Amino acid sequence: MEHATQPDFDRIPLTQIILGLNPRKYFDPAELQELTESVRAKGVIQPIVVNRTSDDQFKIIAGERRYKAACAAELVEIPAIIMEVDDDEAESLALIENVQRADMSPTEETVAAGKILTKHNNDRDETARVLGWHISKLNRRLALLNLVPEAMDALNERRILLGHAELLAAVPQDKQVKALQTITTAALTVPQVKELLVKVSTKFSDAIFDTTQCGGCEYNSDRQGSLFTEAIETGRCTNAECYKDKTRQHIETIRTDLGEEVPNVKIIEVGDASSFVSVTADGNLGIGAEQYEACLGCANYGATVSALPGEEGKVEKSVCFDPDCHRKMVVANVSATTQASTSKEKSKTAGAKTSGDGKTAKRGKNPAALSEKVKEYRRKQVWEHAVKIELGRQLDKARAFVLDLFLSGDAGKADRQALCNLYGTISGGDEYPISSIGEGYPEKPFALDPDQQDSLFSAAAVSAVRAIDEKRLQKLLAFLDTDLGKHWKIDQEFLSLLTKSEIEAVCKNVGLDTAVKDFSKVMAGKKEEAIQTILKADFPFEGVVPSLVGYQ
Repeated sequence: MEHATQPDFDRIPLTQIILGLNPRKYFDPAELQELTESVRAKGVIQPIVVNRTSDDQFKIIAGERRYKAACAAELVEIPAIIMEVDDDEAESLALIENVQRADMSPTEETVAAGKILTKHNNDRDETARVLGWHISKLNRRLALLNLVPEAMDALNERRILLGHAELLAAVPQDKQVKALQTITTAALTVPQVKELLVKVSTKFSDAIFDTTQCGGCEYNSDRQGSLFTEAIETGRCTNAECYKDKTRQHIETIRTDLGEEVPNVKIIEVGDASSFVSVTADGNLGIGAEQYEACLGCANYGATVSALPGEEGKVEKSVCFDPDCHRKMVVANVSATTQASTSKEKSKTAGAKTSGDGKTAKRGKNPAALSEKVKEYRRKQVWEHAVKIELGRQLDKARAFVLDLFLSGDAGKADRQALCNLYGTISGGDEYPISSIGEGYPEKPFALDPDQQDSLFSAAAVSAVRAIDEKRLQKLLAFLDTDLGKHWKIDQEFLSLLTKSEIEAVCKNVGLDTAVKDFSKVMAGKKEEAIQTILKADFPFEGVVPSLVGYQ
């Protein structure tokens, strides 16, 4: 800042004076009246400080209160120190002169300090030096910038104490107005406000999320205690909404992580009517080891994450979200256990491996339900792939399937465009004109030799596969006596699609678990590492098809 020119002393008509920037927003009416009476009796003793404007007026830098008293006392002129400075320097002088006076309110000091800080490029050390403050005082005042205007006005007008204001500054702005109304209406003391704030705050020690990022937050009571005289006990968060958001985000993270382990994960909310039961192999409500292994791959098998107050983040694993199915499995296990006491026939087949026909694995049972991604993979990558190859190999059954499509009214499921294109390829000429529908050109396909006609029949059957429903596709697989093991095997793509519980179900279903050393320990590790270990196992993967992708 450049040094101002030597001030002039003069008496200026009140009509030539205009108000300048003044950080003071509140003037005590009683004190102003006392000053007016003194000015009326003795005049203005201490000159005000003004800056000459371009239109020969004088803008007040310091002394607005004396000016107001002179006007109220109906004086004609007032003593003044005239400074020749630009508007920016005049504003800085006004801020500094007023802040250095002892009777400014804390919020007036706060606003002024914030503006001076801006003028000094947010350099707090330089701002404190200019103001003549210790850096701790500057930080305390700047922290009050979190107050809403209503709270600042209340402190300016002395309707609340600085202690009230400091506690309010530790509350999110959207909650301050209501809190201020409570304080002023009930005439609460600072200790009473502190007690209320403790009740609505939350302990960081109870947090389920990483609180490292909260260390420097303005709503951390540790930081508040280092700034303010009045603050609640350390280790608490005074921003309930932010705390809830971080808690919720962490719960979502838990759910996402669990989604790699089990097919179904649900967050339990207040008022949630979701039905689920714990799944166990043994005990009065056990479903048996064999059925439990199958349930690991079921879409209704999973875990819950609690969002209930006081239990946030609590995880319950091995649950079933289909209680009716679970009830049937329990009854079936009780019945099987009873029969086993008189007959040991079923125990002889437990743990048997695949028979080699590739239709389904012989060990374990089919899951009650599959996840949508597994269903989609099974249909497109396993069933459709296998059935298309078999239709191409078994021409007599392909013809039967095409006739079935016609007889059932589903001939339209065949891809006409693909068949017309193929006709051209087979005949060595132009493609069959798709616009010829209704024209009648039976001589065209009739002209093809029997092998060419067989190729078209086979192509028609194959093109319809993607359009038929799942039940019909299963029947077609059985009709073709399809051995899935000849067309597909367990690989990384398949296992990567599954959750860890589904992978475990597949391994136990086909006996892979016994081929992997320390299988339980492997499954407790990371999913991708477990997959690599499983695929390296000494196991006959060819021809082995787990129930998860079988069609019977």
